[in-house]
Amino acid sequence: DAQKLRSESLPANFVSEDVPDSDEDGKSDYDDESDITTQNDTKADAERLDMQKSNSLHDILDDWTEPINKMKKTMNATAISDILRFRRALTFMDDAEPFGEQFGPASNRKQLIHSAQEVYQRLLKLTPEQENISCEFYDMLSLEDDGEINLGKQKALRKLFRPDAQDELSLSAFVLSCDAIYKKLRYFRANVGNASVIDHALESIVDGAFSFVLVLVVLSVMKFNPWPLLLSTSTLLVSVSFAVGSSASKWFEGMLLVAARRPFDIGDRIYMTEPSLVMSDGLWNCWFVEDINLFHTTIRYAGTNEVATLNNGSISNLRIVNGARSPNAVVWFQFPYRANLMDYSDEGGADDDETRMRNIDKIKAELEKYAKENPREWHSFGYFRVDEVHPDLEKLVVTIGLQHRCSWQDLVPILEAKAKIMCWLMEYSRKLNVIYDELPQRDILYYGGALKNGGVSQHRFQLHNPSNIITEPLPTSTMLPVKQNSAPPSPPSPVMSLRNNQAPAAPESPNTMFLAQVMQTHHQQLSQS
Repeated sequence: DAQKLRSESLPANFVSEDVPDSDEDGKSDYDDESDITTQNDTKADAERLDMQKSNSLHDILDDWTEPINKMKKTMNATAISDILRFRRALTFMDDAEPFGEQFGPASNRKQLIHSAQEVYQRLLKLTPEQENISCEFYDMLSLEDDGEINLGKQKALRKLFRPDAQDELSLSAFVLSCDAIYKKLRYFRANVGNASVIDHALESIVDGAFSFVLVLVVLSVMKFNPWPLLLSTSTLLVSVSFAVGSSASKWFEGMLLVAARRPFDIGDRIYMTEPSLVMSDGLWNCWFVEDINLFHTTIRYAGTNEVATLNNGSISNLRIVNGARSPNAVVWFQFPYRANLMDYSDEGGADDDETRMRNIDKIKAELEKYAKENPREWHSFGYFRVDEVHPDLEKLVVTIGLQHRCSWQDLVPILEAKAKIMCWLMEYSRKLNVIYDELPQRDILYYGGALKNGGVSQHRFQLHNPSNIITEPLPTSTMLPVKQNSAPPSPPSPVMSLRNNQAPAAPESPNTMFLAQVMQTHHQQLSQS
């Protein structure tokens, strides 16, 4: 493959079998070893080119997640050994040291923070010359007994302890990662206990129905006909069914919601809305699930800590969005920009468009760089597109989207990261002078100055720029004489009126001669407007 690649890169009239040509004196052209290209070098160059091509193609394609293939799931019944192993794992969760003896006690959050700090200090001894620990301990923890690295464990550790752009992990990041897994552990243990309570309630209902059917069968076997007794009470049952029919229907729907659908667990951040609504308030008006049973659910409002109880049947027909089951939140916001967003930036040569970038492309590149420099917050940069164009206002409304590392369950870190990147984007856009502000009116009065060439040539937002206004004193010949024994006139000031960026006509005034002289003085400056 290397020889083939090399032969394709040579000219068509060049024929060689890897035999160097010799001069008349017998000296070969390849005697200089520094100019020799081996097959290994050619293969390395080919691999480097393939890697660059794959990276460029990956940037063009959008992110995509493989769908779940349900055929891969085994249909076999759960073995007894798996049940025993699961029950043994639950006993470890209730232990005072759920993460092992080497980590230390972590029965509560305070002990967890203290143990995490001690572990961090021990890991820091591996690299005492650095302030933060290096991520080389991933390889150390993922080593198997045979000396090979478990790639699955290494990937899981990197996902849990997400390093920064320098591939390092600070103390705060390490403690936050430990706290996140601790909260998942506690919520999982609480959900297992709550599921056991719900299963016990369902078991009681099924046992009651089974006992009733068993009694009917036993009576039939004993030659006792129970149907006349049931028919005698049918009239009463029909009247009762009309009274409690709707309540029984809601009760059954709520029971199916918890037993079959299970749209949320204890500790999940949820919000509920009508299914027909296209737009919703999102997770800003959300609730935390406190308790679940077959009949009602206890929730707590995230904004005010108010606790409410809902009937399961009343929420069975609502659209329930679960923040804990919505990973990698996509955050988007809009920014108004000027029309010069599509112009070329000032970097590069004046006429060299190849080395210059448009402002929109430059902002895209900087946003992608910002996301890569903050890997603990942002997963990837999404899009930067123009959604609205207002030609009369010289305004472009741009929508920016990024994908966060956290799920919507952790709403506060997402909002903080969103605020940081919005402030950063505003400052960077201000440096490029592309932030939109309201345009000046087309009917403007200028006092003490005149516009260069009578107006502006490109964008109307430049109309108020000081560099666009000439503030030079008027010639003394334009001053009017002051008569004796009379009040002096008001100080003269050159006044211009612009309407639609065109040269204005002289306004009517008692001092007509003075205004005529002023307009004659600036006639050349206004003639090009």
